[in-house]
Amino acid sequence: MLVREQWVVPKLATLHWDSKQMPSLSNNNVREERLAVLVGNANEMKFLGVLLYPPRLDRKSGDIIADLTVDILRSWNCSDLEL
Repeated sequence: MLVREQWVVPKLATLHWDSKQMPSLSNNNVREERLAVLVGNANEMKFLGVLLYPPRLDRKSGDIIADLTVDILRSWNCSDLEL
């Protein structure tokens, strides 16, 4: 059974995310934008993942981060958002 399937989502939780430029996994000379997403409460913190997002000229980085965060929350069944 997958970790996602075993994890019980808390009724109330806090969302944490942070974006950093980091060296590429395939080429240390190239920097990539990475987004770490965590969710939890006073009893447990769950690391949901680190997402790569390429800079885009047609969208603001805040919009990209918001969309990626909602996507990963949905994939972990942490969201009942209807967007």
